[in-house]
Amino acid sequence: VDILEGTEHTQGRMHPVGADAFRLFLASHDHVSSDTPAEFELTTAGVNNKKAEINLLRKVFWSALRLVNDQTDHVDIRAFGDQTDRLSRSVLASLDFLRGQMLRAYTAKNYAQVYRLLMDFVKYTLGDIYIPFVQDSFVLDRYSKTTLVGTNVLRLALDELVVLMAPILPFNAEDIYSNFTHRQIVGSVFEEKLELPSSENQRIPRLELADFEFLENLSRLRSRVHDAKAAHFNDRRVPKGGFLLQVLPYSKHKRIHPDDLTGYKALFAHGREEMREVLGLSEISIHEETESSLAQPNPSDFTTIPIERVQLSINGKPIFVGLKLFRDNSSQLCERCLKFAQLEEGICFCPECITKIETAEKRAQLAKEKSTKEN
Repeated sequence: VDILEGTEHTQGRMHPVGADAFRLFLASHDHVSSDTPAEFELTTAGVNNKKAEINLLRKVFWSALRLVNDQTDHVDIRAFGDQTDRLSRSVLASLDFLRGQMLRAYTAKNYAQVYRLLMDFVKYTLGDIYIPFVQDSFVLDRYSKTTLVGTNVLRLALDELVVLMAPILPFNAEDIYSNFTHRQIVGSVFEEKLELPSSENQRIPRLELADFEFLENLSRLRSRVHDAKAAHFNDRRVPKGGFLLQVLPYSKHKRIHPDDLTGYKALFAHGREEMREVLGLSEISIHEETESSLAQPNPSDFTTIPIERVQLSINGKPIFVGLKLFRDNSSQLCERCLKFAQLEEGICFCPECITKIETAEKRAQLAKEKSTKEN
Protein backbone atom coordinates (compact mmCIF):
# COMPACT_ATOMS: atom_id res chain seq x y z
CA VAL A 1 0.00 0.00 0.00
CA ASP A 2 1.51 3.30 -1.09
CA ILE A 3 1.33 5.73 1.82
CA LEU A 4 4.70 7.32 1.16
CA GLU A 5 3.60 10.45 -0.70
CA GLY A 6 5.09 12.41 2.15
CA THR A 7 8.48 11.97 0.45
CA GLU A 8 7.30 13.95 -2.55
CA HIS A 9 7.35 17.73 -2.71
CA THR A 10 4.88 20.16 -4.22
CA GLN A 11 6.10 23.74 -4.61
CA GLY A 12 8.82 23.10 -2.07
CA ARG A 13 6.48 21.72 0.61
CA MET A 14 5.91 18.14 1.69
CA HIS A 15 2.85 16.63 0.03
CA PRO A 16 0.41 15.98 2.90
CA VAL A 17 -1.87 13.31 1.44
CA GLY A 18 -0.11 9.98 1.89
CA ALA A 19 0.25 9.55 5.66
CA ASP A 20 -3.11 11.17 6.38
CA ALA A 21 -4.83 8.74 3.99
CA PHE A 22 -3.75 5.87 6.22
CA ARG A 23 -4.94 7.69 9.36
CA LEU A 24 -8.29 8.52 7.75
CA PHE A 25 -8.69 4.89 6.67
CA LEU A 26 -8.28 3.79 10.29
CA ALA A 27 -10.53 6.56 11.63
CA SER A 28 -13.36 5.70 9.26
CA HIS A 29 -13.83 2.23 10.78
CA ASP A 30 -16.01 1.66 13.83
CA HIS A 31 -13.90 0.79 16.89
CA VAL A 32 -16.39 1.45 19.71
CA SER A 33 -19.68 -0.27 18.90
CA SER A 34 -18.62 -3.58 20.46
CA ASP A 35 -16.29 -4.82 23.21
CA THR A 36 -14.28 -6.98 20.80
CA PRO A 37 -11.42 -5.47 18.79
CA ALA A 38 -12.45 -4.37 15.32
CA GLU A 39 -10.92 -6.30 12.44
CA PHE A 40 -10.81 -5.04 8.88
CA GLU A 41 -8.70 -5.59 5.81
CA LEU A 42 -6.16 -2.96 4.81
CA THR A 43 -6.44 -2.71 1.03
CA THR A 44 -4.90 -0.54 -1.64
CA ALA A 45 -8.36 0.41 -2.87
CA GLY A 46 -9.44 1.42 0.64
CA VAL A 47 -6.49 3.73 1.23
CA ASN A 48 -6.68 5.18 -2.28
CA ASN A 49 -10.34 5.94 -1.65
CA LYS A 50 -9.32 7.98 1.38
CA LYS A 51 -6.73 9.79 -0.74
CA ALA A 52 -9.53 10.82 -3.07
CA GLU A 53 -11.62 12.04 -0.12
CA ILE A 54 -8.68 14.07 1.22
CA ASN A 55 -8.17 15.67 -2.19
CA LEU A 56 -11.85 16.60 -2.22
CA LEU A 57 -11.54 18.13 1.28
CA ARG A 58 -8.50 20.11 0.17
CA LYS A 59 -10.33 21.39 -2.91
CA VAL A 60 -13.17 22.70 -0.75
CA PHE A 61 -10.78 24.26 1.77
CA TRP A 62 -8.73 26.03 -0.91
CA SER A 63 -11.90 27.38 -2.55
CA ALA A 64 -12.99 28.84 0.79
CA LEU A 65 -9.50 30.12 1.55
CA ARG A 66 -9.29 32.04 -1.73
CA LEU A 67 -12.54 33.85 -0.94
CA VAL A 68 -11.45 34.61 2.63
CA ASN A 69 -7.99 35.85 1.61
CA ASP A 70 -9.48 38.09 -1.11
CA GLN A 71 -11.83 39.75 1.39
CA THR A 72 -9.92 42.18 3.61
CA ASP A 73 -12.91 43.39 5.66
CA HIS A 74 -13.33 41.25 8.78
CA VAL A 75 -16.50 41.78 10.81
CA ASP A 76 -18.20 40.32 13.85
CA ILE A 77 -21.04 38.24 12.41
CA ARG A 78 -23.18 38.96 15.47
CA ALA A 79 -23.30 42.64 14.46
CA PHE A 80 -25.60 41.79 11.55
CA GLY A 81 -28.15 40.06 13.79
CA ASP A 82 -31.41 39.29 12.03
CA GLN A 83 -30.15 40.96 8.84
CA THR A 84 -27.92 37.96 8.14
CA ASP A 85 -29.33 35.94 5.25
CA ARG A 86 -31.12 32.69 6.10
CA LEU A 87 -28.50 30.43 4.53
CA SER A 88 -25.60 32.03 6.42
CA ARG A 89 -27.48 31.74 9.73
CA SER A 90 -28.14 28.08 9.00
CA VAL A 91 -24.48 27.39 8.20
CA LEU A 92 -23.36 29.15 11.39
CA ALA A 93 -25.85 27.19 13.48
CA SER A 94 -24.79 23.91 11.85
CA LEU A 95 -21.13 24.76 12.46
CA ASP A 96 -21.87 25.31 16.14
CA PHE A 97 -23.71 21.98 16.29
CA LEU A 98 -20.89 20.23 14.40
CA ARG A 99 -18.24 21.43 16.85
CA GLY A 100 -20.12 20.02 19.83
CA GLN A 101 -20.79 16.70 18.11
CA MET A 102 -17.19 16.24 16.95
CA LEU A 103 -15.70 17.07 20.34
CA ARG A 104 -18.02 14.61 22.06
CA ALA A 105 -17.06 11.98 19.49
CA TYR A 106 -13.37 12.65 20.14
CA THR A 107 -13.94 12.26 23.89
CA ALA A 108 -15.64 8.90 23.28
CA LYS A 109 -12.84 7.90 20.85
CA ASN A 110 -15.54 7.43 18.23
CA TYR A 111 -13.35 8.42 15.27
CA ALA A 112 -15.77 6.94 12.75
CA GLN A 113 -18.34 9.52 13.90
CA VAL A 114 -15.73 12.28 13.67
CA TYR A 115 -14.98 11.17 10.11
CA ARG A 116 -18.64 11.14 9.04
CA LEU A 117 -19.43 14.51 10.59
CA LEU A 118 -16.41 16.17 9.01
CA MET A 119 -16.96 14.72 5.53
CA ASP A 120 -20.68 15.53 5.45
CA PHE A 121 -20.25 19.14 6.53
CA VAL A 122 -17.28 19.95 4.28
CA LYS A 123 -18.48 18.09 1.20
CA TYR A 124 -22.19 18.89 1.24
CA THR A 125 -22.79 21.97 3.40
CA LEU A 126 -19.71 23.91 2.27
CA GLY A 127 -18.70 22.34 -1.04
CA ASP A 128 -22.10 21.79 -2.64
CA ILE A 129 -24.15 24.61 -1.13
CA TYR A 130 -22.46 27.47 0.69
CA ILE A 131 -19.19 28.12 -1.17
CA PRO A 132 -20.89 28.31 -4.62
CA PHE A 133 -23.45 30.71 -3.07
CA VAL A 134 -20.70 33.00 -1.70
CA GLN A 135 -18.68 32.76 -4.94
CA ASP A 136 -21.63 33.97 -7.00
CA SER A 137 -22.26 36.84 -4.59
CA PHE A 138 -18.54 37.74 -4.66
CA VAL A 139 -18.52 37.91 -8.47
CA LEU A 140 -21.63 40.10 -8.60
CA ASP A 141 -20.58 42.53 -5.88
CA ARG A 142 -17.64 41.81 -3.61
CA TYR A 143 -18.64 44.69 -1.29
CA SER A 144 -22.29 43.70 -0.79
CA LYS A 145 -23.60 42.72 2.66
CA THR A 146 -24.23 39.16 1.48
CA THR A 147 -20.63 38.82 0.28
CA LEU A 148 -19.23 40.38 3.44
CA VAL A 149 -21.25 38.05 5.65
CA GLY A 150 -20.47 35.02 3.47
CA THR A 151 -16.70 35.46 3.45
CA ASN A 152 -16.63 36.04 7.20
CA VAL A 153 -18.77 32.95 7.82
CA LEU A 154 -16.25 30.98 5.74
CA ARG A 155 -13.43 32.52 7.80
CA LEU A 156 -15.08 31.26 11.00
CA ALA A 157 -15.66 27.86 9.41
CA LEU A 158 -12.01 27.55 8.37
CA ASP A 159 -10.81 28.56 11.84
CA GLU A 160 -13.06 25.94 13.45
CA LEU A 161 -12.69 23.07 10.98
CA VAL A 162 -8.92 23.10 10.63
CA VAL A 163 -8.59 22.62 14.41
CA LEU A 164 -11.33 19.98 14.56
CA MET A 165 -9.77 17.90 11.77
CA ALA A 166 -6.20 18.11 13.08
CA PRO A 167 -6.26 14.93 15.24
CA ILE A 168 -7.20 12.68 12.29
CA LEU A 169 -5.65 14.73 9.43
CA PRO A 170 -2.61 16.40 11.04
CA PHE A 171 -0.52 16.99 7.91
CA ASN A 172 -3.38 18.50 5.94
CA ALA A 173 -4.57 20.59 8.88
CA GLU A 174 -1.09 22.05 9.35
CA ASP A 175 -0.68 22.67 5.62
CA ILE A 176 -4.00 24.53 5.34
CA TYR A 177 -3.44 26.41 8.61
CA SER A 178 -0.05 27.66 7.39
CA ASN A 179 -1.81 29.37 4.46
CA PHE A 180 -4.16 31.45 6.62
CA THR A 181 -3.40 35.04 5.66
CA HIS A 182 -6.43 36.35 7.59
CA ARG A 183 -4.58 35.78 10.86
CA GLN A 184 -1.99 38.23 12.13
CA ILE A 185 0.05 35.47 13.78
CA VAL A 186 0.16 31.98 12.31
CA GLY A 187 1.98 29.36 14.37
CA SER A 188 0.94 25.73 14.43
CA VAL A 189 -2.60 24.39 14.36
CA PHE A 190 -1.69 22.23 17.35
CA GLU A 191 -1.24 25.35 19.47
CA GLU A 192 -4.99 26.02 19.12
CA LYS A 193 -7.34 24.80 21.85
CA LEU A 194 -9.73 21.99 21.00
CA GLU A 195 -12.58 22.79 23.37
CA LEU A 196 -16.15 23.99 23.55
CA PRO A 197 -16.26 27.79 23.92
CA SER A 198 -17.83 29.31 27.02
CA SER A 199 -21.04 31.31 26.78
CA GLU A 200 -19.05 34.54 27.21
CA ASN A 201 -16.97 34.11 24.03
CA GLN A 202 -19.56 32.29 21.93
CA ARG A 203 -19.04 33.63 18.41
CA ILE A 204 -21.73 31.62 16.67
CA PRO A 205 -25.48 31.93 17.35
CA ARG A 206 -27.37 29.20 19.16
CA LEU A 207 -28.69 26.38 16.99
CA GLU A 208 -32.33 26.82 16.03
CA LEU A 209 -34.25 23.83 14.72
CA ALA A 210 -35.64 25.92 11.83
CA ASP A 211 -32.13 26.94 10.72
CA PHE A 212 -30.86 23.38 10.88
CA GLU A 213 -33.86 22.07 8.95
CA PHE A 214 -33.52 24.80 6.32
CA LEU A 215 -30.00 23.63 5.48
CA GLU A 216 -31.02 19.96 5.50
CA ASN A 217 -34.04 20.64 3.28
CA LEU A 218 -31.97 22.77 0.90
CA SER A 219 -29.46 19.93 0.57
CA ARG A 220 -32.25 17.46 -0.30
CA LEU A 221 -33.77 19.84 -2.85
CA ARG A 222 -30.38 20.48 -4.44
CA SER A 223 -29.70 16.76 -4.76
CA ARG A 224 -33.07 16.12 -6.44
CA VAL A 225 -32.81 19.10 -8.83
CA HIS A 226 -29.15 18.36 -9.65
CA ASP A 227 -29.93 14.72 -10.48
CA ALA A 228 -32.86 15.72 -12.70
CA LYS A 229 -30.72 18.19 -14.64
CA ALA A 230 -27.88 15.69 -15.06
CA ALA A 231 -30.24 13.00 -16.32
CA HIS A 232 -31.91 15.39 -18.79
CA PHE A 233 -28.59 16.54 -20.24
CA ASN A 234 -27.08 13.02 -20.17
CA ASP A 235 -24.33 14.17 -17.77
CA ARG A 236 -23.12 16.75 -20.29
CA ARG A 237 -22.35 20.24 -19.04
CA VAL A 238 -25.55 21.54 -17.45
CA PRO A 239 -26.39 25.24 -17.94
CA LYS A 240 -26.55 27.14 -14.66
CA GLY A 241 -29.73 29.06 -15.42
CA GLY A 242 -32.85 29.24 -17.54
CA PHE A 243 -34.65 26.82 -15.20
CA LEU A 244 -38.04 27.31 -13.55
CA LEU A 245 -38.97 25.23 -10.51
CA GLN A 246 -42.54 24.94 -9.29
CA VAL A 247 -42.97 23.74 -5.70
CA LEU A 248 -46.32 22.47 -4.51
CA PRO A 249 -47.69 20.47 -1.57
CA TYR A 250 -48.01 16.78 -2.29
CA SER A 251 -50.82 14.55 -1.07
CA LYS A 252 -52.32 11.26 -2.20
CA HIS A 253 -55.68 12.78 -1.44
CA LYS A 254 -57.40 15.70 -3.18
CA ARG A 255 -57.40 17.83 -0.04
CA ILE A 256 -54.28 18.79 1.91
CA HIS A 257 -54.42 18.40 5.68
CA PRO A 258 -54.48 21.92 7.24
CA ASP A 259 -51.51 21.15 9.52
CA ASP A 260 -49.42 19.96 6.56
CA LEU A 261 -50.34 23.06 4.55
CA THR A 262 -49.35 25.33 7.44
CA GLY A 263 -45.99 23.58 7.77
CA TYR A 264 -45.48 23.76 4.02
CA LYS A 265 -46.05 27.54 4.01
CA ALA A 266 -43.66 28.02 6.95
CA LEU A 267 -40.98 25.98 5.20
CA PHE A 268 -40.78 28.39 2.27
CA ALA A 269 -41.63 31.61 4.11
CA HIS A 270 -37.99 32.73 4.21
CA GLY A 271 -34.83 32.01 2.26
CA ARG A 272 -36.41 31.67 -1.19
CA GLU A 273 -33.72 33.81 -2.84
CA GLU A 274 -30.95 31.67 -1.35
CA MET A 275 -32.79 28.58 -2.62
CA ARG A 276 -32.90 30.03 -6.12
CA GLU A 277 -29.17 30.75 -6.13
CA VAL A 278 -28.11 27.40 -4.68
CA LEU A 279 -30.39 25.37 -6.96
CA GLY A 280 -29.19 27.24 -10.08
CA LEU A 281 -32.63 28.56 -11.03
CA SER A 282 -33.79 31.66 -12.83
CA GLU A 283 -37.07 31.46 -10.94
CA ILE A 284 -38.65 29.42 -8.15
CA SER A 285 -42.39 29.66 -7.58
CA ILE A 286 -44.14 28.37 -4.48
CA HIS A 287 -47.77 27.23 -4.87
CA GLU A 288 -50.48 26.08 -2.49
CA GLU A 289 -52.44 24.21 -5.18
CA THR A 290 -52.14 20.49 -5.73
CA GLU A 291 -50.63 19.19 -8.94
CA SER A 292 -54.01 18.63 -10.62
CA SER A 293 -55.06 22.29 -10.26
CA LEU A 294 -51.70 23.91 -11.09
CA ALA A 295 -51.42 25.76 -14.41
CA GLN A 296 -48.48 24.63 -16.54
CA PRO A 297 -46.16 26.84 -18.65
CA ASN A 298 -46.61 26.93 -22.41
CA PRO A 299 -45.01 23.73 -23.86
CA SER A 300 -43.63 25.71 -26.82
CA ASP A 301 -41.65 27.97 -24.47
CA PHE A 302 -40.54 25.44 -21.85
CA THR A 303 -39.23 21.88 -21.85
CA THR A 304 -40.48 19.76 -18.96
CA ILE A 305 -37.72 17.90 -17.10
CA PRO A 306 -38.91 14.84 -15.14
CA ILE A 307 -38.29 15.18 -11.42
CA GLU A 308 -39.53 13.23 -8.42
CA ARG A 309 -41.15 14.58 -5.29
CA VAL A 310 -38.95 14.94 -2.21
CA GLN A 311 -39.43 14.40 1.52
CA LEU A 312 -38.50 17.44 3.60
CA SER A 313 -38.77 18.19 7.30
CA ILE A 314 -40.62 20.87 9.27
CA ASN A 315 -40.44 20.96 13.08
CA GLY A 316 -39.18 17.39 13.04
CA LYS A 317 -42.16 16.16 11.03
CA PRO A 318 -41.70 14.73 7.51
CA ILE A 319 -43.56 16.50 4.73
CA PHE A 320 -43.67 15.57 1.04
CA VAL A 321 -43.27 18.28 -1.57
CA GLY A 322 -44.07 17.97 -5.26
CA LEU A 323 -41.62 19.46 -7.78
CA LYS A 324 -41.95 20.45 -11.44
CA LEU A 325 -38.82 21.54 -13.31
CA PHE A 326 -38.88 23.39 -16.64
CA ARG A 327 -36.16 24.60 -19.02
CA ASP A 328 -36.67 27.94 -20.80
CA ASN A 329 -36.39 27.40 -24.58
CA SER A 330 -36.73 31.03 -25.66
CA SER A 331 -33.75 32.70 -23.99
CA GLN A 332 -30.41 32.84 -25.79
CA LEU A 333 -28.49 34.44 -22.93
CA CYS A 334 -25.13 33.12 -21.78
CA GLU A 335 -24.89 30.87 -18.72
CA ARG A 336 -24.18 33.73 -16.34
CA CYS A 337 -27.01 35.86 -17.70
CA LEU A 338 -29.42 32.94 -17.51
CA LYS A 339 -28.71 32.69 -13.80
CA PHE A 340 -28.57 36.34 -12.78
CA ALA A 341 -30.85 38.15 -15.23
CA GLN A 342 -34.47 38.86 -14.33
CA LEU A 343 -36.02 37.06 -17.25
CA GLU A 344 -39.56 38.26 -16.58
CA GLU A 345 -38.47 41.82 -17.45
CA GLY A 346 -37.18 40.81 -20.87
CA ILE A 347 -33.69 40.34 -22.24
CA CYS A 348 -31.04 41.85 -19.99
CA PHE A 349 -27.47 41.05 -19.02
CA CYS A 350 -25.59 40.21 -15.88
CA PRO A 351 -23.10 42.79 -14.50
CA GLU A 352 -20.08 40.84 -15.76
CA CYS A 353 -21.43 40.73 -19.31
CA ILE A 354 -22.35 44.41 -19.18
CA THR A 355 -18.74 45.20 -18.20
CA LYS A 356 -17.40 43.08 -21.04
CA ILE A 357 -19.74 44.76 -23.54
CA GLU A 358 -18.78 48.24 -22.34
CA THR A 359 -15.08 47.34 -22.48
CA ALA A 360 -15.45 45.99 -26.01
CA GLU A 361 -17.29 49.14 -27.10
CA LYS A 362 -14.58 51.39 -25.62
CA ARG A 363 -11.85 49.40 -27.37
CA ALA A 364 -13.73 49.61 -30.65
CA GLN A 365 -14.15 53.36 -30.24
CA LEU A 366 -10.45 53.84 -29.46
CA ALA A 367 -9.48 51.71 -32.44
CA LYS A 368 -11.78 53.79 -34.67
CA GLU A 369 -10.28 57.06 -33.40
CA LYS A 370 -6.77 55.73 -33.91
CA SER A 371 -7.58 54.63 -37.44
CA THR A 372 -9.11 58.07 -38.22
CA LYS A 373 -5.94 59.85 -36.96
CA GLU A 374 -3.65 57.62 -39.01
CA ASN A 375 -5.73 58.23 -42.12
